[in-house]
Amino acid sequence: QPPTPTPSGPLVPVATWGQGIPLDSAYLPDGQSVAVLRPAALELRATSRLADIRWQIALATLPTAIACTPDGQIIAVTAADTVALHASNDGALIGVIPGLGAAIADIAISPDGRLLAIAQQDQVISLWDIAERSVLSELRLPQSDEDMIVPGIFTSVAFSPDGQFIAAGDDGGNVAVWAIADGVALQTLSVGLRIVADVAFSPDSTAVAAASEGWRSEPGSIWIWDVASGADLHWLSIDDGARFLAPAERLAFTRDGSQVLMGLADGAMLRWSLANASLIQDLPGHSAAITALAISPDGTGILSASRDGSLRTWRADGAPAESLVGQGAIAALTISPDGTLVISSDEGGAIDIRQPDGAPVAHIPSQGSPITDLAISPDSATLASASRDGTIRLWGIPGGQPTSELHGHSAGGIALAFSPSGTRLASTGGDGSIRLWRVPEGVEERAIADQDIDPALYDIAFSPDGQIIAVAENGGGISLWRSSDITLVERRPIDGAVAIYQVAFTASGGILARAYGGQLFTWDSPGAAAPILSPDIIDLATLPNGDLATLSGDALQIWRGTAGARQPYASAAAPGFSNLAAGPGLIALSSHLGSISVWAVR
Repeated sequence: QPPTPTPSGPLVPVATWGQGIPLDSAYLPDGQSVAVLRPAALELRATSRLADIRWQIALATLPTAIACTPDGQIIAVTAADTVALHASNDGALIGVIPGLGAAIADIAISPDGRLLAIAQQDQVISLWDIAERSVLSELRLPQSDEDMIVPGIFTSVAFSPDGQFIAAGDDGGNVAVWAIADGVALQTLSVGLRIVADVAFSPDSTAVAAASEGWRSEPGSIWIWDVASGADLHWLSIDDGARFLAPAERLAFTRDGSQVLMGLADGAMLRWSLANASLIQDLPGHSAAITALAISPDGTGILSASRDGSLRTWRADGAPAESLVGQGAIAALTISPDGTLVISSDEGGAIDIRQPDGAPVAHIPSQGSPITDLAISPDSATLASASRDGTIRLWGIPGGQPTSELHGHSAGGIALAFSPSGTRLASTGGDGSIRLWRVPEGVEERAIADQDIDPALYDIAFSPDGQIIAVAENGGGISLWRSSDITLVERRPIDGAVAIYQVAFTASGGILARAYGGQLFTWDSPGAAAPILSPDIIDLATLPNGDLATLSGDALQIWRGTAGARQPYASAAAPGFSNLAAGPGLIALSSHLGSISVWAVR
């Protein structure tokens, strides 16, 4: 959500764009409308033309999930520990189930429209009478010494189509099935120590399925069991050397129960045949994690939503029908040194170039891999982007023309920094290497693998004179390197720091480091690091005039003064933002929920 505008003072709002990614979406029972849940709004849109909005209401609290009653009259929306009930004809609030005592991850409504199941993060599934707004029972995972069940936080919940069962999955790999009549747990199943992101019953209620996010060495998958016996029926996944599935986030059975749709964290949508547990179709279209996946009530359509900001419908055969494309979840953000451009990349890997007032300049489509960092040369003519697949690309700006591809890193998580002269680009990342490139040619000048520390290196920066490169290390300190030949000058450990996630030079040559936990440290001279400001800082940036901008909690703050004696200069509310970039007199904030806000600093 955008921050509250400040009408006057040293921070002045310039522009905000991005309506927010679709967090969840569902068909209404008539199939003619889809309800869309965004970070700050609930919408009803026409299925036949997603651009046609029938109504939209603002939400004051970040929501998590929606569900519709079978008669189509009520849309239930969860936020924090509350469920709000809205009329589907106009979005009016008609009731609230408040104060459940724990945050809510998911909800489901029974086929007869009488019961609301709430998956709470205190390891409880609570069942409520919708009409009476009263709790009927609470379900928990059964525990015994023999089963060795370790309950996790519930992530998902579903009713069986025949109304007899309820299933829920948690972040510890457990999937439980209860009989609604008496609340007895019929089955306690497991996908191992993996997150269960979604659960669903087959149309005939005889099978229950779970979407598993997998693990580092295991692909995402769908597990399917027999409800009555708990026997394994299917395991749907791919790990054959040619393809390794991203975490499975959503699933849906087709209306005849013969197929299952799977939505992945990389935006892929797969259709599986249960006759022989085989993959029969890829549905390309999304480029970031699937947040919603549903089959239309009559079985003739498919609805999907993604963190790439898009909402899409498909015909039953997988042919695209309608699409609504918006701003995706922002993964990287920067401002050009001349202050004329705000450049962002979403989780799908697309790059958006705009003026500070939000006017579009250029759009660079995804190259097939999410981007982890962006950097702009001092003359504002070259943009560098680092992809999760290890590739670094150079682009001419403002137009976004591709100029070079740089290959050398063997792992993602790459961080970038241009030298003050703009003739060199430094990079580091998860493979533990530090590399120096000549630009714009894209020729690698020098590379070293730092064998003395944990392989992961998180950030990199040039000193104002270009002589030193600072690197943020996973081991809890920073290292300083001579930029001419990448020779180690010194290491500066930070007592008590687990990892350093960010490093930056001040205009005067001082060094700032942000540690795990959000504590900021500085060195005015070699020696022990001094903690400054308050902890919980999630991002920082230095302005050309020497000011320091920090993002902490829900606040943007500007600090002035020397490195060890910063004083607050200006602040503004910034709820929901996670990334910060600074330029001459400008601050840009971006959100993983899909919005960007630009501020002028006076």
